[in-house]
Amino acid sequence: MFVLFLDLEKAFDYTIREFLIGLPQGCLLEPESYLQSLGLDDDVAKELAREVRHFGSLLEQLGVDPKVAALVNSLHSNSWFRYSDLPTVIVARKGGRQGCKLGAIIFNMVYARALLMLRDQLRERGVLLVLRFKPCGPIWQDDSSTQDAHVEQEIVEATYVDDEALLLSASSPSLLDKAIDVLFDCLLQCFTRFSLKINWAPGKSEAMLAYRGKHAVKHREARRRDDGKLWVKLPDHANTPYLTVTRSFKHVGGFVSTDGSHNADASHRVKRAMAAYAPIASSVFGSPHFAVTHQREFANSLVFSRLFYNVRLWSNLAGRPLQMLEGVYARVVRAIGGCRRFSGGGDTDYQVRVALEFPSVECLLSRRRLVYASRLLRRQPASLIALLQQTSGHQRMPWTRLLLDNMYLLWRLNPERLGTLPDPTSEPNPWIVVMRDYPTGWKQLVSTMCFYDSSRQSAAALTSLPLQPSLPMHSCEVCGVCFRTVRALNSHRRRKHNIRDQIRCFVDESGICPVCETMLHTRLRVIRHIKRAKGSNMCHATIVQGQIPRLACDRIEHLDAIDTKSRREAHQMGFSHPRANLPARRHR
Repeated sequence: MFVLFLDLEKAFDYTIREFLIGLPQGCLLEPESYLQSLGLDDDVAKELAREVRHFGSLLEQLGVDPKVAALVNSLHSNSWFRYSDLPTVIVARKGGRQGCKLGAIIFNMVYARALLMLRDQLRERGVLLVLRFKPCGPIWQDDSSTQDAHVEQEIVEATYVDDEALLLSASSPSLLDKAIDVLFDCLLQCFTRFSLKINWAPGKSEAMLAYRGKHAVKHREARRRDDGKLWVKLPDHANTPYLTVTRSFKHVGGFVSTDGSHNADASHRVKRAMAAYAPIASSVFGSPHFAVTHQREFANSLVFSRLFYNVRLWSNLAGRPLQMLEGVYARVVRAIGGCRRFSGGGDTDYQVRVALEFPSVECLLSRRRLVYASRLLRRQPASLIALLQQTSGHQRMPWTRLLLDNMYLLWRLNPERLGTLPDPTSEPNPWIVVMRDYPTGWKQLVSTMCFYDSSRQSAAALTSLPLQPSLPMHSCEVCGVCFRTVRALNSHRRRKHNIRDQIRCFVDESGICPVCETMLHTRLRVIRHIKRAKGSNMCHATIVQGQIPRLACDRIEHLDAIDTKSRREAHQMGFSHPRANLPARRHR
């Protein structure tokens, strides 16, 4: 899979509006000469002049009234502006008029011509992803055997203003590499034709790349540079030689990741929500002068709107991302209830939510997901519906499974209103009618769904239960506390008693195992490699027997400080440990 995120350089200012409105009124130059003066190539200028001469402007070709088309043309012909009281004027020959309602329309229509041309060229080169789906079927469709009612949908790009995301998928790494080369060739050709400039700077235009199948590692490592980063080489006529490959990218207000993790997006949501909550935490949410209803409205409009923005689109709601959302949510709810954690009260988050009638985070996201599904059924975006209807074997898409779980829960919690509806998987049509044709009633019905339980907190409560005699116990030699696993015991010893594993005293910063000489690139990976139960017992036994010299104490402290910093940075990104950038290489 390859996803290319594009950002145009000064997209609104560099738009050649003649692609839409034709030549300006009162133009004294030859059409080809005038278009060439705007920066268009000779061939493009001649073709556009021929198009305007024989068929008129694009507005006229689309059936716009000639008088309206002429009016739009006159608004942009020889347009100028003056800054302050300067005697000279500035003529704007390109781009949309700032503040004009037609400016965005002109840019969108010109950009659409470039994207349609790009799609046509990719179709001719055979690199488009084509999916079969049922346009009028449910989102959770999984009956792929009925081919007669299916239609084909091309999946290639998603665009919001000038933010573009292009998707490529192939059955093998070699085919994916060929498709990437075709994409860049067609992309630069089409965008250059319409005088659209791509900003290739890191953070503006980047890509996500994931190889699957045979020789995936070989193809991935072929794109790795000396600094350990993955890069994609751009064609020679691009203004930069390489494109950055990233694991996560912020696109249209949210983060997407190659591995499907929502850690980066959850961290972004938490930061935005806390930035809105912290300045008014005491003056509004902790003040006795505000009614609870007003505090609830402030929380919904200022904090929760940022915290849960587009989280309904997550395909996996568990683990660390859910914990981060629940942490901010619980802090706000406790502040409203006047029972902050540091105040000494013993109430749990569940008890506070029940007392104040605040649903759990999972309940709020279930509501938003069900309302969003109703909107999808009404608007029927073909590309998104086609993706959601796909299956892997007999498994539906993860987001579709979440939606079905929410529908079953709503069905069970409202037997008096939904009890007559059949199973949504076996007979989806009645559900589609309710969700699509009665959006107001569906939204009111969804708003009645309320529960306070949290699956993550319930799992945490189970792990804190007293140990049963039949379970294996690992006791701390200092305080005698018992744990179910060795990992939990080691964590307790490190945090409570500052007793750390001695393996680290024999591993330096080279990233090479001192026993088997495997290159693992980082000290933390070497320590984990030696301590692993399978495959590396020889390394552990060799160190325990004293065959490897111990490092100096000051050097150990210095290396521990570096590892602590890298762990902290990984935790801030939402990972449990630092991620590996390079594969291990065995010594030969």
